[in-house]
Amino acid sequence: SGVAWGQEPTEPSEASVAAIQSAMATLEARADLEEGVRAAAVDYYKQALDQLAKTQEQIARGAEHTRVTNQAPQLLEGTREKLSAPPASPDVSAPESATVAQIEQLRAGAEAELTTLRELVEKLRAESTRRAERQSLVSEQIARAGHALDAISDELKAPPSETEAPEVSTARLVQAKARRSALRVEVATLEKELA
Repeated sequence: SGVAWGQEPTEPSEASVAAIQSAMATLEARADLEEGVRAAAVDYYKQALDQLAKTQEQIARGAEHTRVTNQAPQLLEGTREKLSAPPASPDVSAPESATVAQIEQLRAGAEAELTTLRELVEKLRAESTRRAERQSLVSEQIARAGHALDAISDELKAPPSETEAPEVSTARLVQAKARRSALRVEVATLEKELA
């Protein structure tokens, strides 16, 4: 398994998409080609285009993750500054002329605020648990993608089948390379998430 799993993501060139679309158009225009061969080859090319689209989505996801990660230190510093200031002492006294209804209203407001704060604490605890579960899931996804990359590497090294039409073999290899590209970008994105 000499495949580099998490290569730095690069955008698939428009020429790759254009080349696949051109190959599809050429196949569609060939009158001498058996319909089953044409359909199989076109299907592989469509799958390759889907993989290139997936690659673009992963690149965008990775860029968003990088952006958020780069902003995190400033957000953390701002939060630390807010937390370093002692909280203001709450005014728990009621005005001397307050009626029972006004005191009940103040109490209800304080209870609502307490409930909101308790919910926030629970959300923060749940987020901590979610992140731990996500790390485990990401590790599993990386391992699965690695196995898939190994299988694709073997597929690309294998000689073409003698029973497969050359047009189908070519389209299948293009699709496999596009799948490999998408998986490599996915792994790189997932590895960034774990870092």
